[in-house]
Amino acid sequence: MLAGLARGTTVAAPVGSVIYEHVTSTGRWLESRDLTGGSRFALTRPLRPGELRRDCCATWLGDGSRVAFVRHTPTENAIYAVDADGTQLRRIVSETQLAHRAGIHPELRSLEAVPDGSKLLFTLDDSRSCNGDSIWRVNSDGSDLRRLYRRPASEKAELFVYDWSPDKQSALFEVSHNDGDCYGSHIEESEIELVGDDGAAPPRRLATTNPIEGAGWLPSGHTIILDVCPEDGRATSRPSRTAEGTCAGSRTSRRSPTRSAASTRCTWRRLTAQTS
Repeated sequence: MLAGLARGTTVAAPVGSVIYEHVTSTGRWLESRDLTGGSRFALTRPLRPGELRRDCCATWLGDGSRVAFVRHTPTENAIYAVDADGTQLRRIVSETQLAHRAGIHPELRSLEAVPDGSKLLFTLDDSRSCNGDSIWRVNSDGSDLRRLYRRPASEKAELFVYDWSPDKQSALFEVSHNDGDCYGSHIEESEIELVGDDGAAPPRRLATTNPIEGAGWLPSGHTIILDVCPEDGRATSRPSRTAEGTCAGSRTSRRSPTRSAASTRCTWRRLTAQTS
């Protein structure tokens, strides 16, 4: 692993480049390189001495000419986009917008884009309460910001977004139940749910399973692949897939990016999802 890089934070581009998070003691910024490790450059500005900033959760937009990401600072929680050469930085959604629309003190987490880059899906938490977790969508130009789902306050769980359906009309997410603490590290079980792009109808539960570490659609749009992990739910590492259809590794948990998880093995599971 390259020095200064966080495990589990590399994102492959459709044009033979990857984005990764360059980590320091006060935060992280985004860098890009080709697949041989060369042609490295800063996609977002490197941190100044003493600066507190975390640029993370990058996702390619469309043909790879732009990148969307989440920026955390002591005064800002926002979604940004930047050209793949590091120019034309633009804010898509501001913390003020999110606070006004959601009525909470917002904290952004996972971020996913549709393949053509026109829409973004993200998780929004209330940093001061356990009662405000929700799933949101926004167009990549900042328009049509709306909530698709809000977790009931009585339900002790975390939300994680995974993927848009190939037709861009549905979003796949996880409700991750734990042992009582709303952000506890012991995951009891996971529910895989599907919600429409307009958020008009309640989410539809597709499966309840052991804790999972990843999920995504097959191109047909009718089948979902899950990475299902051990029954005890205590090892929440993001594993690396192998050709045999299993995953093994000791990576940083997606649920707690600063905590190393125990080595574990997961297995793939196919789930048929009728989208209409």
